[in-house]
Amino acid sequence: ADGNFNRTSLMYALWKTQGTSANPWRRDLRFGAERRGRALLITVESDSAWHGEIRFDVPRHRTILGLPADWPRINSYPEWFTVEAKMRYRVHEAGTGRSITYSGAELARGMPLTLARGERARLRVTPLDDR
Repeated sequence: ADGNFNRTSLMYALWKTQGTSANPWRRDLRFGAERRGRALLITVESDSAWHGEIRFDVPRHRTILGLPADWPRINSYPEWFTVEAKMRYRVHEAGTGRSITYSGAELARGMPLTLARGERARLRVTPLDDR
């Protein structure tokens, strides 16, 4: 029950999901994410049917702490892939070819996802802006 071990374990898990989370969590759920340029690639699979949501991180340094930049702070959790509330994001599902556009606020509240038994979802989340 060492606090440093627990904190490090949580940070490692958040790194491997790039700050996203799956809710509700179950033992048979496998979930990970990787950055590719400005996009985020997410893979989710489950041994049995699962219905839940994928929640995205926000720029906590600004929205919660009121800081102008994400400066390193002692005992802070890094920000990996964060969504801006007013920005739009395209979520493309590789298996079906479907694309849905969400606001950052919607992604922070949770993007619904349903998996059939043994199904794998591969998602590509890309910010939409004038770049």
